[in-house]
Amino acid sequence: MEREPSGRRLVRRAALAVVAVLAGILPAFFLVFNSVFTDSGGPGERAFAFLLVGIGYGILGLVFGWLEPHERWRWGLWWAAAAVVILVWYTTREPQLVVLNFIVGLIALLAGMGGGEFGSRLRARRDARPGGA
Repeated sequence: MEREPSGRRLVRRAALAVVAVLAGILPAFFLVFNSVFTDSGGPGERAFAFLLVGIGYGILGLVFGWLEPHERWRWGLWWAAAAVVILVWYTTREPQLVVLNFIVGLIALLAGMGGGEFGSRLRARRDARPGGA
């Protein structure tokens, strides 16, 4: 059974969660919203937009997973929240893009969760080495 975190650790986790939501606003607007709002020149441009969303959220996940490895994949839920809000709002304005919006949201969520998991594993590997932390 997992120990209840100390008050200091709980405050740190809450602060990082707030920072994660705030940090998720920039990529939500510049990557996610732009990928669904702009007209695509073709499948190659759309694929590139998907790649940018995945890389952006993957890097966010990696950073936060490294900073707070106990949350692991859950970080993806925090910063993808802004993307999901934007996509739901945009879907109400452009309902014909519901499939595209769902795909972009899923990419952001999975990339963020995967990056968080990967970052926490890297941190655990570093901490496990003699003299690691």
